[in-house]
Amino acid sequence: MTLGLIDPQLLELRPEQVIADELAQILLLCRQHSIVVPSSLPYWNELWSTMGARLEQTLGRGGQAYRAVQELRKPGTPVTGIPPAPEQRVRVWGFAGPARGALFDGAWPNLLAEAAVRAALTRQRVVLLCRHVQGRNLDVHQHANITLDEIVRWSLYVQPPVVGPVTIDCCTRPRNLAVPWTIRMDWRLPDTGRYPYCPMQNWRRGATRVFKTARSRPAWLDVQGNEWARPNISAGSGYHWHVYVNTNHHSRLGLEQINVVAFGGAASEGVPGSIHHMDPAKKAHFTDRGWTCP
Repeated sequence: MTLGLIDPQLLELRPEQVIADELAQILLLCRQHSIVVPSSLPYWNELWSTMGARLEQTLGRGGQAYRAVQELRKPGTPVTGIPPAPEQRVRVWGFAGPARGALFDGAWPNLLAEAAVRAALTRQRVVLLCRHVQGRNLDVHQHANITLDEIVRWSLYVQPPVVGPVTIDCCTRPRNLAVPWTIRMDWRLPDTGRYPYCPMQNWRRGATRVFKTARSRPAWLDVQGNEWARPNISAGSGYHWHVYVNTNHHSRLGLEQINVVAFGGAASEGVPGSIHHMDPAKKAHFTDRGWTCP
């Protein structure tokens, strides 16, 4: 069983279509990975009596966003056997400032930290059902038509007595649990196909460098030294990646840059991890050798 905690930012006021789209991914995450959201933790009533109530008042009843909010409340389940909060002080990380990427303010750091500690004491996996907000847990790097969304807080940590250190991943969509490195790197990077993105070793560590500015453009780094930049297409949605190939692959592929199909696009875009398109002038030099992750 996996226990889920709700990020209060999921109930923040914003356009209805944004609410509907973001909660659709959260609800799909809960269904696909059998996540149970306990309603017996103290933060639950505070969440729904304040932010939940305010949000519901602004939404058109029966609309897609309103139904999504109602469904988000439904997974709340009285989970038996959740221990009380320990009497001694418990070390927690990432809940409050001034650290970069601190997720909560006001009363929420203490409420969510207590909920996380108590959930961790069950020895079940715990995740935070999360929302990315620029300036909070997300920094956006942009140059010309290239955008890189840097997630600056991808996990929380608690260390309850007896249990020891527990990592709580911050998840926004089903792929975050299916492909764990997508909690930090862009979820649209392909992990399959002839040209998969291969994450850096120790990618969970904040000290591990996972992106850089390549050719004046922000790009994700992979373990093989390739650089992945996402072009903006149709209001910011990228269908492929510009991959600047490591010099070790130049002789194998015959090219310094290829265009690789992104994950999550329409089927007409091609198979994720395959070649999306190629300039006719380059085809004569290209040898489709692919690569595999170590």
